[in-house]
Amino acid sequence: MTKSDKKILEGAFRLFLNADYEGASTSDLEAEIGLTRGAIYYSYKSKEELFKAVIDRFVLDKQNVLQKTGFKEEAAKWISLKEYLEVYITIVR
Repeated sequence: MTKSDKKILEGAFRLFLNADYEGASTSDLEAEIGLTRGAIYYSYKSKEELFKAVIDRFVLDKQNVLQKTGFKEEAAKWISLKEYLEVYITIVR
């Protein structure tokens, strides 16, 4: 993962937490991340793709750590969250 990708994912994560998927505009992403629209969409072709990358980075990483450390019940909750978020972006499209 490049430094730019990490910056994009971290900024998008903060924005999606505060504004949710529908409330996060491209202009908001630019302001939060500090990169141009072109730079953001060079790495992620759409807001949906970026949102899925945020889910993979922050939700699945947490779930994987919990599973590896023996917290299987907690890990299952993160799997459910990922499934919920995927259904959510399918609905709001």
